[in-house]
Amino acid sequence: MMWSLLLLGLRPQVSADAIRESLARSAGSGVESSVRQLFADPKEADYLVAMAGRRGGLRRLKVSVIPAPPGYEALGPYWAVFSARQDIEEDHDPVFPIFTGPDSWKLGPEIPEDGNRELSIKDVSVVAKLDPEKGLIEATAMLKLTGAAKRAPLFRLNLPYEATSYSGQGSGRIWNAAEGVPTPKVGDLVRAGALLIPWRKDVSGQIEFSYRGIIQSENEDTITPTHAYVTAWWVPTLTRLPHPTRVKVTGPADWVLRSEGTLESSKVEGSFQTVAYKCDLPISYPKILGGKYVLAAEAEDGGKTFRSWQFAPIDEARAKKDVQLMVDAARYFGENLGAWPFPGYECFDAKGYYGIESYSYTLLAPRITSAYVTHEMGHTYFGGIVPSAYVHDSWNEGLTQYIDSVIFRKNWDRTLETGLRSLEEKTPLDRMPVPHAFGGHSYTRGAYVMRMLEAEIGPDKVLEGLKVLVKERAGKETRWADLRGVFERVGGKDLSWFWAQWVQNTVFPTVEVRSMETVTVDAPFRTIVNVAQSGSASAMKLRFKLKLTDGKATHEEIVIMKARQEGFVVRTSFKPTQAEIDVFGLSLARVKK
Repeated sequence: MMWSLLLLGLRPQVSADAIRESLARSAGSGVESSVRQLFADPKEADYLVAMAGRRGGLRRLKVSVIPAPPGYEALGPYWAVFSARQDIEEDHDPVFPIFTGPDSWKLGPEIPEDGNRELSIKDVSVVAKLDPEKGLIEATAMLKLTGAAKRAPLFRLNLPYEATSYSGQGSGRIWNAAEGVPTPKVGDLVRAGALLIPWRKDVSGQIEFSYRGIIQSENEDTITPTHAYVTAWWVPTLTRLPHPTRVKVTGPADWVLRSEGTLESSKVEGSFQTVAYKCDLPISYPKILGGKYVLAAEAEDGGKTFRSWQFAPIDEARAKKDVQLMVDAARYFGENLGAWPFPGYECFDAKGYYGIESYSYTLLAPRITSAYVTHEMGHTYFGGIVPSAYVHDSWNEGLTQYIDSVIFRKNWDRTLETGLRSLEEKTPLDRMPVPHAFGGHSYTRGAYVMRMLEAEIGPDKVLEGLKVLVKERAGKETRWADLRGVFERVGGKDLSWFWAQWVQNTVFPTVEVRSMETVTVDAPFRTIVNVAQSGSASAMKLRFKLKLTDGKATHEEIVIMKARQEGFVVRTSFKPTQAEIDVFGLSLARVKK
């Protein structure tokens, strides 16, 4: 409420330079309370604080202040941008309106990352050159746009990149807000943190950006004399929405070079080579990978080629194991989800890099290739064919974990057990955009919910729903909310309650056996088991297994509970002496012993 009153009643009178200095001083202090007091509502700093914690702390953030871009003036006279070098498919630089009065100012709620959808990217062509000795990439991206802009488009490009030129409707001065508060004119380009803003309302047709950056990190993107990983926000994006890509990259002739999709051309000139890749599948995260790799193992299957690439010396046994895993996964996914969309798949060992979601190849640390190469192949469908922007949720992590770890690899890594232990995480699945945050439960709780869905509509219907999802939502940004309709149609059931309880909910109940009484003296014995649930705002629909035993024989029966307290009549061939509840794979709930 306070920020809206500021917006309605005050005019810009405080110096933007003074605001910028104050913002930088508060962030530089590293003190959370100092940052929160900048906001009209301190809770609006929640994401900023969490993001900073994942990116090295508040002191590592850079702060920019810019005038509100054309078309956004109603949101406040100035904007504040808090920026860091972001990793792939995770966080983003938050942007806040600044509301000013005669002697004071405050930050308002974050301007949504995907708030401007009037304009989108139809396709992208990128020409890039790697200079491994300098750790440098130079790139030009031609973006074909669709839609009718009514305000300035807010492109995003990672912090290490410096814009060197652009062309479109106007090609004026390039302002770098890191150097001070800009005063742009129509036709200029403003760079503020990750934001890359053509300063006009009516951008359309196509626009071209040229940029360069020194890319060197210890465990993320890097360019070195032996390898290069360019994966995170290196192509200008609008709200991370998917689009086809063409990537032409020049690098050392003795490297293996890759980007998404299929190889269009390859040419060697002296000590350099240029390769061009085309990916007609709309994706949100194109990448470049290269290095002095050695082919460690390969196999042909079904007209597809699967390869393991390592740095010398190679681990042949691991390479052969990984290739066989790729062959088996491609067969399984192809049969159950739809045709494999690429000529094959490749797994590259990473140096100083944990791993990435990818679609026609992946990059993984050597110690985890055998564990996760099939997970990344699952992303070819969930995240690739059906895109996830990682803006509102990361549904694709849960579904990929389900189809790979739970179904294909038969819960080999105890994903389901970990998912059941996610009860203390107070964030709903449909609000987990950063997959490695929230205890990683976007993966495990998401997979667990899919296992619960099996009990509701049947395992065969779940697999059928996944196949329908891949077919119907190919190339379309997708969220948890979009999945419900698919499974409702395939399963023939209303799943609104299921989504409300397990996808959108954060508080899960505790169930307990209150009493049991055997009411017949001869077989078959009839026992009334009284069960209670507590801890949630209202009674939830729960499915669980009742286990009755006499110490020797055991009887198990799945029941459904809808009230705070219910009695279940169970018939057995023996007289039970004990009753237990088992919720595993059926409900997200605690069991009180």
